[in-house]
Amino acid sequence: AVVIAGSLSSAYDQDPWIAKLSEEIRGLREQKKRMLGICFGHQIICHALGGKVEKNSKGLQFGFRKFIVSAKAQQALPWRQTMMQLRF
Repeated sequence: AVVIAGSLSSAYDQDPWIAKLSEEIRGLREQKKRMLGICFGHQIICHALGGKVEKNSKGLQFGFRKFIVSAKAQQALPWRQTMMQLRF
């Protein structure tokens, strides 16, 4: 599996390395390789495979969000029920 993590760049930026990464992602898809995208990673996977990624029209957002974690997940990982979010 391949993990693509965060970046200060955005999936819709025109940097040459982003175009190259998009090509690599399409190649991995053809090879049926598993991919996990985190933050920038999920955006660039979406973009490379034909999805739409765009800038947040509300600008930078920061906040906290409550969520429910299943009992099974709570046993597996030390979860907190509040998550910090940062959206660009």
